[in-house]
Amino acid sequence: MTEKYPPPVDEQVRELIRAERKRNVAVQASAGTGKTTLIVDRVTGLLRDGLPIDRLAVVTFTRAAASELRSRIRSRLMEQGQTEPLRNISRAWIETIHGFASRILKEHFNLTGADPSFSTSEGHFDPLEIARQWDAWLLGLPKNTIEEFGDVLEQVPVETLRLIILGIEPTRWLTERDMLGYTREVLERFKREHLAEVDIVLDSCLNQLNPWFLAFSGLSRRMKELLAGPIDIAPAELAELRGLLWSRKRGARSDWPDHEGMMDIFNAAREEFIKGVAPVLIAHPLTDGTWQLAEGFAAKLRQMWDEDRSRLSYDDLLYIAWRAIATSGRLAKCLHERFEHVLIDEFQDTSIDQVNLFSSFLEQAGNLPPGMVTVVADDKQSIYGWRNADIETYKNFLIRMRESGALVEGIITNFRSTGSIIRFVNAFGKHLFGSQTAEEQPFGCDYSPITERPGAGEGEPVLILSLPEAPDDLLVSMKTAEYRALLQAEWFASYVTRGLESGSKPGDYALLIRSTTHLRKFIEVLERENIPYFVEATRDYRSRPEVADLRELLRCLVHPEDRLAWLHTLRSMFFGLDDIAISQAAAYGITGYSIETDECPVEVAVANAVIRNLRRAALSLPLPDLLSAVLYGTEIVPSIAASKYQAARRLGNLQFILEMVLSGGPSTIEELLLELDEDFAPSKAEEPPAAPSDGSAVTITTIHRAKGLSWKRVVLAAQNAGKRGLTDVLLTDEHNRAAAFDLGLKVPLTSNANIRSRTANWRNIALIDGYRGTAESRRLVYVAATRAEESLVLFVTEQKEDSTSPAGIVWNSVQSALEEDPGCCVFEELEPIIPKGRGGRSLPLPEFHPVSLPPGELFSVEPFVPGWQPEGARIGDMVHSMMEKIDFVDPERWLREKSADLECLFGEDLPFVSELCLSFFSMELPFDPVNARIIGREFPYTVMTDGGLKQRYIDLLLEDDEGLIVVDYKTDAFAGRSVEQVAEEYIETQRHYRRDVSDFFGRPARGYLIFLREAITIKVT
Repeated sequence: MTEKYPPPVDEQVRELIRAERKRNVAVQASAGTGKTTLIVDRVTGLLRDGLPIDRLAVVTFTRAAASELRSRIRSRLMEQGQTEPLRNISRAWIETIHGFASRILKEHFNLTGADPSFSTSEGHFDPLEIARQWDAWLLGLPKNTIEEFGDVLEQVPVETLRLIILGIEPTRWLTERDMLGYTREVLERFKREHLAEVDIVLDSCLNQLNPWFLAFSGLSRRMKELLAGPIDIAPAELAELRGLLWSRKRGARSDWPDHEGMMDIFNAAREEFIKGVAPVLIAHPLTDGTWQLAEGFAAKLRQMWDEDRSRLSYDDLLYIAWRAIATSGRLAKCLHERFEHVLIDEFQDTSIDQVNLFSSFLEQAGNLPPGMVTVVADDKQSIYGWRNADIETYKNFLIRMRESGALVEGIITNFRSTGSIIRFVNAFGKHLFGSQTAEEQPFGCDYSPITERPGAGEGEPVLILSLPEAPDDLLVSMKTAEYRALLQAEWFASYVTRGLESGSKPGDYALLIRSTTHLRKFIEVLERENIPYFVEATRDYRSRPEVADLRELLRCLVHPEDRLAWLHTLRSMFFGLDDIAISQAAAYGITGYSIETDECPVEVAVANAVIRNLRRAALSLPLPDLLSAVLYGTEIVPSIAASKYQAARRLGNLQFILEMVLSGGPSTIEELLLELDEDFAPSKAEEPPAAPSDGSAVTITTIHRAKGLSWKRVVLAAQNAGKRGLTDVLLTDEHNRAAAFDLGLKVPLTSNANIRSRTANWRNIALIDGYRGTAESRRLVYVAATRAEESLVLFVTEQKEDSTSPAGIVWNSVQSALEEDPGCCVFEELEPIIPKGRGGRSLPLPEFHPVSLPPGELFSVEPFVPGWQPEGARIGDMVHSMMEKIDFVDPERWLREKSADLECLFGEDLPFVSELCLSFFSMELPFDPVNARIIGREFPYTVMTDGGLKQRYIDLLLEDDEGLIVVDYKTDAFAGRSVEQVAEEYIETQRHYRRDVSDFFGRPARGYLIFLREAITIKVT
């Protein structure tokens, strides 16, 4: 009998939200408070009251969330017997934000100007296309224009220009030079805010030979001269000024009546000059030319993209839908009348473009009509600033909701965590958000306490583990941060092992990390201890040199004519050729690896031969085998190992790519190139990780990807002790319509310090970004702390009291929470240890023999085996695709319901493919496919062979009372051959599958070949 508990303390508020019809509703739903259930309640309540389901829009921000909402709404309607909306649920607008915009553009293409059959892509142009267009554009410029931009083209690095252009092109509001600000404005502000005070202090100086008097009077005079005339100052003079301001010769304290006041004023002026003024003066001569050059080309690219209405990027979906509605009263009226209610989930993740999209058709005369909008959000979980989520926009929209008389309520009962976790989160959260600085406030939020559900157990106390410094004898070979990562990894592995021995499953555990800097340390220890794990982390490896070398080699194999990729590859760790040999080859007309001449330098000839061999392999091998050949059959691994420079990390990055391919990631070279290109990385909203559903692996994931998920036992790795540095070349502030460039020029000051060249708005935008980032760091930690159901562990490192680094924020908030509520957690200091298994790679590199292909005409290899049936292979791929998804219980019904989607996928082949799939269910099989448990379809696994790691797939893996069943579908036409002849081609492979599965699961396995065309089953013995 199910134990019944009293209703939650906020049940009255929840009922008010469910029942409200006349007012708009804004729900602030803290972590774990059951917001999805509340959304389903409100939606089904609206439908029960008579709202047609096709006049309701439910919008969220990921496909997984949209799918869950649709499924739960369908189930609730079935429970309630609401047959009418259930019948029409396929017409419901339950979409992601991009799906919502896409549907508007397609269904109203006559009013939006979009091609109704448009395709979507992550971004606009790939880097190679940009490079080609750039060259063509420069060649087409008139001579006088080239001369006009001569200084820019000579001084600003080409890569910097390209990155600026790539930033301007999709930033559609960035269209005016004024948005960069002006040098004169920076000087005026410096004069007003600093030089006025400096001059007063200078007048009080009792000794005009004082070194600081001379330095600051010179600074004041020179800045005023620049304001009074042309702004022209040499970089060398700026470096000299900076040197004087930082000189240790300051003279006697008695030279100043108020020495302390002088120090404060002079230090503030000096910092602003160095960080805010000098970079702008260096950039000044090139700012206008850089803008004209970059914006002109960006506008051309934007025009090229916009002229093709058949393709849109994810950002375009929002922008074009909003623009179409905003400029077409007819479309705005149509949408306003179509939707009687719009519910938006995860509204804290909204951006300006997203709010503009909804406002453009919801508002009437600038106001939101009552009873038309529901938004659900938690500002404490706004952590996607890097993808344009904007908490300021959310706050402003919430103000407008209040002003329109909306019902604004919060739900506070947490159904996820134990009482001890909630007690800690409340104590910790109060200080986490309560310690925000005044500068953070515009970008921050307040903390709202949560309460445990009725009947929630107390559970284990939250554990805080303080990490020590590395012992002195280790600091010789290891940095403190690396030592602490190893210490955390050792403790985490021990913690999981103890839990598994007590009956827990690996899937109960999650390790949350802020970044992947020391991810390899955790993986190495888990692998050493034979703990299964699943990694879902960000792609910070793209910018690494070894990844760039691999990427350019792959480009060579795909694009033999790409001379830049070929040159990069010759210089890379694969071959390490110097420019002398390459120049000699170029002198003999060798512009690529397909050219063979006797005059070619030996080193280049050998490298070209290897690349040609790999090119042949690329045409005949699957990607996993090709990648293994590249990594194990060339010199890159020995080169990295011999260099000893970050060897473990660099080999780990290559291993990560190999594992990604072997685990079912990119399946073609082109897909892998897209994955590895840091300038063409996905910009769409990230989906939550698809961790193993059977709980067979520990999850390691970033905090960003953990949002919306929960685990029984969560461990939060220590946060970074330093602050994030700016690496962008373009900064933007959409709220204030301001932008800034870093032109990539540096004026050397000392051997390790420079003044960088940055345009007028850089300092202000960078400061705002810093405050915004610090405020988001607090929310990120809150998200991590609220993922745990039964147990929560936080690693911390001691920091200064005033530290606003991520590590400092956590440390100080924990200390404040302990002072106020000593029982909110258990605080322990870990003892220093010597970590086990230091260094090394987790994946041993097996011996591998490079692919050997017969000589012949270059690139003539056909990737087909004897007896290859191209048509059969094409049909086979379709059958496997359908069998991976078809409903085993009622396949015919599934085919009917999915007929429209399947016709789009398979076209005129659909009837034949469907017939082949249905034959599986009509055959007399030696097992019951309906009642057996499906372990996996297209089940992947990895084995080590003499040729290295191999990825294999089992079409269907089942389990019944007798053991495991390994099924391999075949679509071969026998064409006069006997059953034995056809089966002979596959028997040995199927035996491997059966043996592998038996070894992995420790259970007997039967194997079967199922020939669908002939309705014949062959048992594999």
